[in-house]
Amino acid sequence: MSDERLRAKLQQAGYQLEVLAQFDRQTLLATWAEYLIKQPDPRVLIEEETKAERMEAQASDRTLEERRLQLEERRLEMEERRWRSEMVTREKEREWRERREEKERELREKELELKCVFAENEEKHKESPANPAPPFFGICRTKHLNT
Repeated sequence: MSDERLRAKLQQAGYQLEVLAQFDRQTLLATWAEYLIKQPDPRVLIEEETKAERMEAQASDRTLEERRLQLEERRLEMEERRWRSEMVTREKEREWRERREEKERELREKELELKCVFAENEEKHKESPANPAPPFFGICRTKHLNT
């Protein structure tokens, strides 16, 4: 390499041109060699960059995995809330059906009681000599139990 080329390379490396102009060929070569020794090996730099990129990718993968797990956890929580809400709704529906069935049963019992009272009144009215009425059979349980 010529002296001028060595000076140009050293100037690109950051040395002052005024200082380099005073160096002879031996000093220029020694300075260039010293510069090259201090420079890191590009293969080491590439390996370090690759290692840093790999670590960054792994961190990114972990971040993505954590995000995926958080989303899955939220989905499960929402599903659990929906399930609980559905259970509450089913329980309320069951209670409502039970109350309705109980009211219907009570209504049938009252209706049966009224029919029995009506049948008893008919019976009394039939026994009356002024008005014979047709018999009303099979409605009142108490009537059948008494006979």
